[in-house]
Amino acid sequence: GDDFTIKYVSESVYKILGFTQLYYSANWANLVHPEDIQGLINYLQEVKANPERAHQPFEYRMLNAHQECVFLETIATNMLHHPSI
Repeated sequence: GDDFTIKYVSESVYKILGFTQLYYSANWANLVHPEDIQGLINYLQEVKANPERAHQPFEYRMLNAHQECVFLETIATNMLHHPSI
């Protein structure tokens, strides 16, 4: 679906944001800065629609566990065509 459920989160999410992998997976969209959420959704929709294309990094802001705004960069890869995913 278009809910962009996260199936894998690196352990580094705790080091960078202070959230457990489980918390981040369930709440990531609520942590993205309101001015950046639509751009991030558009980026993820583009990745989903074009799995064969290499995608450029996307920069956005997110709140960490201390409610501080941090800048992040994401490079998404569409792996939905893999049977194990």
